[in-house]
Amino acid sequence: MEIIELFGLPGSGKTKSTVNLYNDLTKRGYKCVLIRPNEYENLPYLRHTRYIFGLLNPKYVLNVCFFLGSNICLKNKYFYSGNGIERIKILLRQIMYLEIYLDKTLDDEVDVLISDQGLVQELTGIFLEKKTYLNWIIYFTKKLNKSRNDIKFRMIDSKITSALANIKLRDRNSSTMDAYDPYKLERYLYAYSDAFETILKYYKNDSRFC
Repeated sequence: MEIIELFGLPGSGKTKSTVNLYNDLTKRGYKCVLIRPNEYENLPYLRHTRYIFGLLNPKYVLNVCFFLGSNICLKNKYFYSGNGIERIKILLRQIMYLEIYLDKTLDDEVDVLISDQGLVQELTGIFLEKKTYLNWIIYFTKKLNKSRNDIKFRMIDSKITSALANIKLRDRNSSTMDAYDPYKLERYLYAYSDAFETILKYYKNDSRFC
């Protein structure tokens, strides 16, 4: 099974790119599944029920405790909303996604797993303010190194002006970012852009990142 994880600025078109990628690959004969439901089209996605118990694995407990400490340190920061519970949910989701990525039984069921809400995207977002996103991404990708060399991290390139325009057009109220005023949102996207530049620079010799 090949895993394709898309990442990019909020508003860069990751969700729509997922649809295009799915359609292109299925036309070429590949059996594809998404890691989560798509808001634009009713495409097949992976059921997470069998992976939920993996969140109770003791090897992740220290990470969650460290994450709690990180959220306390983020209090009163510029982008931080104070919603620590939501951030913990995101971290737990990424732990679950890691378990999915490492699940070798999927190799017999699926040719390509497509993700638009994966490790690089969300870990960058929740640790953007503390600038510790790279450490967490390195941690998770090292977990993958031992058994997965068939994963690709693809950046959906987009200008900040285009991302801003797309965000204004969509009807969402599902994240902290949706409540930002225009000035704060623009600063947020610039911070995200700088973070991705740092990540790609670190992984410039890693063929998984493109």
